[in-house]
Amino acid sequence: MDGKILSFNSMISDYEVINPEFAKVKVYVCYAGKNRNGSFISEEVLENMSKTIYGVPVVAEYDETNNCFKGHGGKLEISDDGIDFIQTTVPYGFVDPKSPIFYEEVTELDGITKHNYLCCYAYLWYKRYPEVEEVLRNQDNNRIGQSMEISVSSYDFNEDDDCFVIKDGHFSALCMLGVEPCFESAKV
Repeated sequence: MDGKILSFNSMISDYEVINPEFAKVKVYVCYAGKNRNGSFISEEVLENMSKTIYGVPVVAEYDETNNCFKGHGGKLEISDDGIDFIQTTVPYGFVDPKSPIFYEEVTELDGITKHNYLCCYAYLWYKRYPEVEEVLRNQDNNRIGQSMEISVSSYDFNEDDDCFVIKDGHFSALCMLGVEPCFESAKV
């Protein structure tokens, strides 16, 4: 898994139009501990990784037919030359390079479980990409699911807990989703 991309889910909150081209959103990225994709990130590792979130792109794969975002995107293309992975996500925005990084306690949908989510602010170029504005406006008060993508440089596998323990890595993107996120309340 060294040098591989590992995807997680989180969420993006309400948006604020800051000028005729860009909207500012709060992003609930992830929490420390074991999560639903079978990995574990300690508070210390998450704190170190949080320093790498500045300026990363906010990407998505748009489903024009259903007017929503899909998953992390990508497709395999098979040709006489071999198999290639084709990236199908579009960079719709970026994490504010001067965003405060903070934690916010969220009660999950079960009404019992509470997690401290790493949060930041991002800008979405919604006028350049009208599909972003359409998805933001047509959420029926639901948040847009969000998934973080990290590049893992060091990990262990914990057989007792059946999970990958992330020891070091950095953020490579945040991805808006139309599917359920790995981190229950991860959102835009």
